[in-house]
Amino acid sequence: MEISEQKLETQELQTLDLSNEEVRVIGCLIEKELTTPDYYPLTLNSLLAACNQSTNRKPVVSYNDVVVEQTLKELRIKKLSTIGVYPGSRVPKHKHALNLPKPEISILATLMLRGEQTLGEIKQNSNRMNQWRDLNEVEQTLLNLEDKELVKKLPKVPGQKEERVRHLLTKTNQDNELLEPHQTKNNEESVTIQNLLVRIEKLEIRLDELEEKI
Repeated sequence: MEISEQKLETQELQTLDLSNEEVRVIGCLIEKELTTPDYYPLTLNSLLAACNQSTNRKPVVSYNDVVVEQTLKELRIKKLSTIGVYPGSRVPKHKHALNLPKPEISILATLMLRGEQTLGEIKQNSNRMNQWRDLNEVEQTLLNLEDKELVKKLPKVPGQKEERVRHLLTKTNQDNELLEPHQTKNNEESVTIQNLLVRIEKLEIRLDELEEKI
């Protein structure tokens, strides 16, 4: 018997703090719904295989069925997924419960499954889920997601031509105070340079003292 479905509204999504496992499972459910609708909803085994794919995933993971099943339970508590026995199947299958337009949910799934992306990467990697007309359409969809506080553009790093975008469904990604990896690296380099300058200054003072004695 199919369980009645209740879609989660955007304002509820903004308050979520998902684990990495929950992000992966939801992202897979969205992806398979849009790319292989004939095989959706997904059985536990199909969802496990989708989570552990070695292609189109970053990072690559190796979950077992216990991890995925426990994650699904947590997602049902958060009203992010449903379970039911659907026509043509005798085993329970799983659906996501996100209520977003197809273009928006395609981008969100791409960021959930692949991590931070540039505008061009988002268009390329989500094109199987949603056929984009051009980059302008992708950019407008990203603006819509930004307005809903579901994604965030990151500042460009040295040597990087384009901004990157990440989703905000986890607490870590929501924390604006967290340093980006390149910022941490730059800080470390700055400290190293300062230490060298101090050492040079001390050597110069020591050299002056030696010259005076001579």
